[in-house]
Formats: sequence, C-alpha cells, structure tokens
Amino acid sequence: MKKIDVLDFDGTLYEKDSSKEFFKYCLKKNKKIILIIPKIIIYFILNSLDLISIEKLKECFFEFLNYINDIDKYIEDFWKNNKKYIRTNLLKKCKNEVVIISASPKFLLEPICKELSINYLIATDIDKNTGKFKGLNCKGKEKNNKLNKEIKEYKICDFYSDSYSDEPLASKSENAYFIQKDKIENWNYQHKKSLDLKEIIRYSFIGVLTMIITLLTYYLLTFTILNPTNKLQLQLANIISWLLAVIFSYLCNRKYVFNSTNKNIKKEMISFFSSRLFTLVIDMLGMHITVSVFNLNDKIMKIIVQIIVVILNYVISKFLVFRRKQWKK
Repeated sequence: MKKIDVLDFDGTLYEKDSSKEFFKYCLKKNKKIILIIPKIIIYFILNSLDLISIEKLKECFFEFLNYINDIDKYIEDFWKNNKKYIRTNLLKKCKNEVVIISASPKFLLEPICKELSINYLIATDIDKNTGKFKGLNCKGKEKNNKLNKEIKEYKICDFYSDSYSDEPLASKSENAYFIQKDKIENWNYQHKKSLDLKEIIRYSFIGVLTMIITLLTYYLLTFTILNPTNKLQLQLANIISWLLAVIFSYLCNRKYVFNSTNKNIKKEMISFFSSRLFTLVIDMLGMHITVSVFNLNDKIMKIIVQIIVVILNYVISKFLVFRRKQWKK
C-alpha cells in the first residue's frame, strides 16, 4: 500500500486562487477578455439557482482562453511572476509521496508541479485552447473518485486543505489539517470555528448590502411617489423594498454564506421567502408603531428596524432554511 500526503492547491499550497489570478493576468495582457464578463455574471446567477452545473459555469469562465494565441507562453510567464506565492514550507512537512489534488485546470498546474518535482497531479481536465471540460469538476467527492483511479491502493497519512468541500478526503486521512492563511490547524475543531466566522463575516457583508438595497428603495419611493405619513403608502414602500432585497439576499446567501447544495430549490425558495415574510411582518409592525403611532422620524426608524430584521434573518436562515448536516466530532 502506497503512503501519500495529499494537498489541495488553491489557498493551501498556493496562497491564492490560481484560476482567478490567471484570468486577471490574461485580462491585463488582452483587454478583449473583458467582453465575456457579462456572460460570466449571467451564468453565475444561473448556477446559484442550480439551473446550470458548475461545469457549465466554469466552461463559460474559461472561454477567455479563446482570446489567447500562445497559451503555454502565458502560463510560463504567469508562474514566473506567481511561484513566489507557493508555500514551499508546506511541502517540506510532507514525509511521503506528495499528491496535489485540485479543482483548478490541470493544464495550468502542470508546469509548476513539474518544477516542484511533484509526480502526482489530479485536477480538472479542461481543454487549454477552448476552455471546454473533458470530465467532471474535480471537487468534493469527485476528488476521491479521481484519486482512486490514479492510485489503486493508498493510505493518506497527512491531508491539507483550506476548504470544507474537501471533507470526503479529510475523513479518509490519518491526519487532516486546515490551512488558514499561514496557520496550520487541526481539521475538525479549527475548521468548524473558522467556517463559522467566515459565515458570519459574509452574512454581515451581504446583510449590509441587502439593507442598503432596502433603504435606498424605501427612500426613493418615499421621496418621490409615496407619502410615508399615509399608512397604506408607508407599508407599500415597505413591501416593494422588501421584495427587491429578498431576491438579492436569497441568491447571495445560498451561494456565498451557507453554501447550500439543496437540489430542491423550489422548496428552499419557499422556505426562504416564508421566513422573510415573518420578518416583513416584524418590519411593518415596527414601522407602524414607531412612525404611525408615535410619530417618530420614519427615515431613522427604518434603519433601526432593519438592523433588528437583519439579525433575525440570519438566525432563521442558518437554523431553518440553509441547514447543514452536523459536524463530525
């Protein structure tokens, strides 16, 4: 049985995201690539709604390769400028044969792995000239499948990654470590702790954006066509601003905060909108009591009420809408 040490690439052995960095590098050298960005945004939204696969989204992303004439030269120059971000100290910790396994394109990682004398590279097989996929995206359980095909009998001694999607590999490893910047922590406890923190940070950021959309819509309506001193018009402004904010919030929370993989998107959306209906009632009630009953300033009270609503929405989303499986002890 072959003893191996397995490392994820992006965010682990390499400090950054190689695909995104390569895209930015190519964009600087060829401005025409900017033409595909609107299409990428559309495909991103479709993927967020589970209307297209991650393979289709990434194929769209890698369409920028069509604008590059000498792809091998681009890759060579890219790594000359970016190999300084390789964590060579992590490789020194490995006592067994090193296996790199990544969702990034194999053609992009092959040159740097060869330079680092890494014999085993398992990554997503993508045509370097067209961006078309030749197989499945190498992520999650697919990493295990590809590893099983590459090496028939093996034992993972040490495993390193910065992503919870690698839990299937971590669970098969003798020792699993979570990479957070330049820190190496025990997988189980530290990974859960860091993910929870990232979740709160991301939710806070998206919550602020959602609140801005709500407030801007509300202020625009009440400064132009609706009168906040009229009870019905006040609540109409509330409902319209709520609806726009909820649509934005669902797309962002599903993809970036709670990383939902629920295939029953219809049920999930109903659950999400139902939970937001509850907080809409809280919103409307709060505005009614503070503005219509006590005659307080509606612009100030809208901000205070929204802060309460954002907190309630996080609790409901985390524990009712986007519930995850329990962490392993």
